[in-house]
Amino acid sequence: MVNGIAFNSNVVQQLLALGEGDAVALSGELEISRTWTDREGNVRPSINMKIFALLTEYHVKRKREAMAEKD
Repeated sequence: MVNGIAFNSNVVQQLLALGEGDAVALSGELEISRTWTDREGNVRPSINMKIFALLTEYHVKRKREAMAEKD
């Protein structure tokens, strides 16, 4: 699990538009802030990400269509 936070309003709107199970690639600063222990006693990292940009299947499809139009 990664906790994410975005400050750019365009990125926030794109994140809010995602549905459950949507594939997304994120770009930003990743930080391991602390650790926690699960029920089985395993130590796990707590990962936070400052999200600067994202790419979804929609973005890839749109870019491919735009490139095909140029040919």
